[in-house]
Amino acid sequence: MCSRTTGGWSYGRNRHGAFSFYTFHEPHNEVIGVTQLFKTGEIWGIDTYYLNIPASKETLDHGKYIPTAEVETDLLFTLTNYLEAAHDHLELTPPLEVRVGMTQVEGYEITVPHRSFTGQFAGRIFEPAFVYASLIESYDAKADEILLPFFRQMYDMAGEVRPEPNK
Repeated sequence: MCSRTTGGWSYGRNRHGAFSFYTFHEPHNEVIGVTQLFKTGEIWGIDTYYLNIPASKETLDHGKYIPTAEVETDLLFTLTNYLEAAHDHLELTPPLEVRVGMTQVEGYEITVPHRSFTGQFAGRIFEPAFVYASLIESYDAKADEILLPFFRQMYDMAGEVRPEPNK
């Protein structure tokens, strides 16, 4: 796990297994992400970074928002790492269950990359949380294929349609 800003990371053990976490040093020395590896083989990741981005000149008028492109990039990277750990180190046998979601997002807007005319901010989420679950039948499955329904759901929760990437 790596830090995105001035901060640090650490790891250790607890009664459930092993964990790592990373922090912001400023302004409050707060933990913004944690990964817990349970003795059962479950891997949980919790990351609050993108839901608590400080306002800038560009975002001041919009309040809280979800930067969808950054969230997608981060989730793809994280799931790829988790699958690698499950295969190479934990030697887990598929099927594997994946759950991804967001909580406390009611009232958040989403950003839509490369949107013209109306600006990058769009839609408002009216539900407090949403979750997507899937079974991974093989390690041949690609993170982008596994997570695409969640990415579409993130846009749908804000009343938007996820733009398909140019191929």
